[in-house]
Formats: sequence, structure tokens, C-alpha cells
Amino acid sequence: MSRGISARIEEAELASPGVAKKALEYMSLLYTMEANLRHRGATPEQVVRERQTKGKLIMDGMEKWMWDTHKTTPSDLLGKAIDYAYKLWPRMRNYTLDVRYHLDNNDVERGQRLSVLGRKNYLFSQNDHGAEENAIFYSFIGSCERVS
Repeated sequence: MSRGISARIEEAELASPGVAKKALEYMSLLYTMEANLRHRGATPEQVVRERQTKGKLIMDGMEKWMWDTHKTTPSDLLGKAIDYAYKLWPRMRNYTLDVRYHLDNNDVERGQRLSVLGRKNYLFSQNDHGAEENAIFYSFIGSCERVS
């Protein structure tokens, strides 16, 4: 799941325990299925096949739950989380079509972390020359991480 969807649903569950429990169960099933596929060393064809059979059913169940639940919670935290999920849902369903798609974007966010930290650190450079040196340093470290 997109980190935004799961974070918003978890926030709604914390605010009103039990209200989003079913959505969290659906997401847990998808992550468990993916972990099992990785653990088994499934081939790309096996991954797509299982996503098409089991993953699609789980996503259909979650979509139905969102539709039924959204009718009763239009403006609270859960309603806002479901609205957000609906906007992304057509793209989220593509996850079942291709092994290269993931349930979330955590890897991308982790990859951007270094540049975000660097950007914060550039604020404290004494001058433009120092900021440029910091940028070179962070670029070098980022390149080394990509290679290893």
C-alpha cells in the first residue's frame, strides 16, 4: 500500500479504535502474502499468478469495505483516509499486474532520505562555497551507497 494510505488508516484507527480494523487486516494479508512469496523464492510468474488470484481478491474485499464504510464516515479521519485511497486505488490495483510493482513506496522514500537530510544541513552552511562542498559530499556518499 502506498505509505500515505496505510498511515492515514492507522491514524484513524488510533483515533477511534476498531473503526479501521478491517482495513488493517486486509493490508496485513497483502503484506503477509508478499513476505511468503519472497520467503519461498517465487519466480516472477508465480508472484503475478498469486497476486492475480489471492491479492486481487483481498483488494476487492478492501475496496468493498471502503465503499460500505465511506457511506457512514464522510468527514472524519477514516473518511479522509478512504477518500485518499479512492484517488489512488486504480493505480494500486496495478500492483497485481506486474512483479515490479510494490505495495508501498518505502524503498523510494528511503532512497530520498539522504537528500532530504542534506537539504536540511545545507541551511547551516556558512556560505555558498560550503553549501556546494556539502552537496558534493552528499552526492558522493549517495553514489557509493548505490554501488554497494
